[in-house]
Amino acid sequence: MLVQQNYHNFPWIYKKNCLYLGMIKKYPKQFKKVSDYLKEKFGIDVLLGQITAFMGHKNKKIFIHHNHNLEKNGLYSLLHEVGHALQTDKDNYFKTIDEDKEPKKFKFYQYINEINAWEKGLLFANELGIKVNIEDWVKVQNESLHTYSKKL
Repeated sequence: MLVQQNYHNFPWIYKKNCLYLGMIKKYPKQFKKVSDYLKEKFGIDVLLGQITAFMGHKNKKIFIHHNHNLEKNGLYSLLHEVGHALQTDKDNYFKTIDEDKEPKKFKFYQYINEINAWEKGLLFANELGIKVNIEDWVKVQNESLHTYSKKL
């Protein structure tokens, strides 16, 4: 499946991050399997851009950075973002904390939220039959979590 991106519904992303309009890239088998499942079950589109993020349940988009290797760190980043898509309000407790009034508490629970998304992503991969090299997974996970732990 070839994926062509359409950003007309996200003009602020286009202007702010200069996403690559018209980029076409064939998704590897496992990445495509996750992407197709997300589209079929949740209506979530997986797109390549200059950011990696789950844009929320209203936007129904996951962006994966176009420089990621979609068979390794790109796949693992996608699974992590799926973890965010599967989170509940309880998992997102940090969003109820006033970051200005309680910055340490906010950052701590944000870090817990990130760990939770990695865990949910790995469980999702297992349920969907996605092959994960656990050593590579842990490396990508630790690199990502380090960006949050520096803020604690």
